[in-house]
Amino acid sequence: MMALAFLAGLWTASRRGLREGIAPETVLDLGPWLIIGGILGGRTLYVITFWHEQFAGKPFYEVFMVQKGGLVFYGGLIGSSLAYFFMLA
Repeated sequence: MMALAFLAGLWTASRRGLREGIAPETVLDLGPWLIIGGILGGRTLYVITFWHEQFAGKPFYEVFMVQKGGLVFYGGLIGSSLAYFFMLA
């Protein structure tokens, strides 16, 4: 479902980009970087926020185990925004 949502968002963004004068190829090239930035940002902020409750005193590799923890949406927003900024700058 997440993959379908990502593809639908890319399709919608490329269609709306045409109205704003942005080439659809630009949107499609930026898409994978936004998803990577969103996942990394969401996980990083989750780990920072819940360090003492879930990660302190446990093996470090648990930081990378998304199936045992989660992501936070505001971290994903920050990560995607940074990816957007660095890719277009």
